[in-house]
Amino acid sequence: MSNGRSAESDIISMFQIADESYAVENAAAELKAIATGVIGDNNSDSVAEWLKKHV
Repeated sequence: MSNGRSAESDIISMFQIADESYAVENAAAELKAIATGVIGDNNSDSVAEWLKKHV
C-alpha cells in the first residue's frame, strides 16, 4: 500500500465504519471479533451461499 498501511489494517477500518460486516470463519480473530457475523470459511461456497440467502 502506498500509504504504509497493511491490507489487514484497511480491512479492519472498513469493518469498523460499515453498518454490517461479515468475516469468513478462517479470518483473523481480530476481524471476527468486530464483524456483525461470521460465515463459513473461504474454501467453500460460504460467501456465495450467504449472498443467495440475504441479497
